[in-house]
Amino acid sequence: MTSSTLAAAAKAAPNAAPDITATVIQADQALLLKAWQTLRAPGQPVDPSAFEGHRWSAMAGHWLLLRREGPGDLRVRRQGLVHLAQTEQDLAGKLLSSWQGAEALLAAAIEVLDSRRPRCRIDWGQSGQPVLSWRELLLPLKDAQGRDWLLIDRRVHEWRHQHVDHVLQASPTAMLGLRALLDERQVVRDWRITLANPALGRLLGVDTSELVGRTVAGALVLWPQLDLAADCVAAMHGGSARELQRVLNDDKAAPRPIAVHVAPLSDGVVLSLTDPSAQRPRSAGEHRLGGTDVGTGLTDRQGFDERLRAEALCARRAGDNLSLVLAEIDHFPAYMQAKGSRAGETAVRRIARLLAGACERENDLVARIGIQSYAMLLPATDLRGASEVLGRLRRALQRAAATSGDEAGGLTLSLGLAGFRRDFDEVDLVERAEQALIEARLSGGDRLVVDVSSQPGASLDGDDDPAGDGGTPSSLAGMETRDMLEWTDSALSDLGALGNEVMSRFTMTAMLDDHAPTIPDDLRSVRHPDPMPGARRDLPLDLSMDLPRSGGWAGASRHGPRHR
Repeated sequence: MTSSTLAAAAKAAPNAAPDITATVIQADQALLLKAWQTLRAPGQPVDPSAFEGHRWSAMAGHWLLLRREGPGDLRVRRQGLVHLAQTEQDLAGKLLSSWQGAEALLAAAIEVLDSRRPRCRIDWGQSGQPVLSWRELLLPLKDAQGRDWLLIDRRVHEWRHQHVDHVLQASPTAMLGLRALLDERQVVRDWRITLANPALGRLLGVDTSELVGRTVAGALVLWPQLDLAADCVAAMHGGSARELQRVLNDDKAAPRPIAVHVAPLSDGVVLSLTDPSAQRPRSAGEHRLGGTDVGTGLTDRQGFDERLRAEALCARRAGDNLSLVLAEIDHFPAYMQAKGSRAGETAVRRIARLLAGACERENDLVARIGIQSYAMLLPATDLRGASEVLGRLRRALQRAAATSGDEAGGLTLSLGLAGFRRDFDEVDLVERAEQALIEARLSGGDRLVVDVSSQPGASLDGDDDPAGDGGTPSSLAGMETRDMLEWTDSALSDLGALGNEVMSRFTMTAMLDDHAPTIPDDLRSVRHPDPMPGARRDLPLDLSMDLPRSGGWAGASRHGPRHR
């Protein structure tokens, strides 16, 4: 070899074997690398026995000692106890190729052994393990028999929870982590805050630095307004997420709609809260399905119409039940005139929360369809199941009436309930529910009227023949069954010709007792013919003609447990 060739080789040597000392920033790894460099004689490899003994006992807990087997694999001969505890995997005696997620480490190990040069690298941990990333120092060794060995000093670079905490702190989405506190009966009595990021503080106007560890009821003043306790319990026990709408009332600002996503954990929930009004406005070309009523946080009229069409189509195809409840606040204009518009707006929001609280499934829909009108759409629910939902509403109204200062305490509701049949469309369902609502209003309000003709033969209670003689049972207290042909001519002119349809109604105040909500058991034996042939078929009444139809929907999925 000429002198010029030797000079060129010497000049290229630094690039062929770079010094990695500067890349090893962990103190123990830097000490280990220096020892390896000191032990390595010119042209001679380092024997594995050089790193045995008491001198290295403090560092050996982080080591993996592997021996090469074949051209493309290594077998773990020793594993440090610290590494074993951090990975929760016993690797001793196993091939590196059998270690899940170790493909990159295996490739780096083969490269180090083939090049005879040490290497420092960052390796990512497996999904679901506590370690997010590792800092590794790989040192090539060779024993007296000429077998290749590899010493890996593997230390935690970043724990997963540290990274997740950084992400949550920087997230623009308000997040609240809650852990359930159970009593001796394993019933959730309260929630302890485990996570509250800065975005939550900005959304709710609170200081989140001292919230963790406190109970949510004692730490968040706005928690009662959010009214999420029952939804959190249902999400945790049901194991499914829930999408909710709430409205926050602030004396210093206008009411704000809040969208809440409740995600279940094994022992709690995680809430994600966003302000829909602060989101990016849609462009003119974007399809708009519907939205949220700003005053109450419920789905608006357009969203209700679209969801109703979709649910009616699904019910017809699957032969499933579908119930619709139309509700209207009684004498609301007089209430507004007596107490003012501000009290009226507050009462409307309070009634909306009571209606939403009566629905326990995420695929039930509560919408505001008029200034004082609401709709409850209950998929996979027959009339009996709908009566149970309204029973919860009745008890909520009873509690509101007994609560001093509750804006809903002095209000009553007229309710019309109808069920879906396979020969119906959404127009039929709304028409029958509206006729039931009109009858409740004409009867003085504070009543529920059920159109039982929509589900002939349906049993709304648990007794097939309460009278015991096969005849027509007597009505329960506070209930009445009336043939529509017995009504006055003026009532018929208002209701339209519906033939021998039979409806049942009961006053809400008469049912304020400790018994479970029921509906007359004599409805089973009544036969309900279809409307008279040639009867005029009107489109559904527009109960919200005085309310602008703005915004789409925030509907829920159909999945979830059925009502009875």
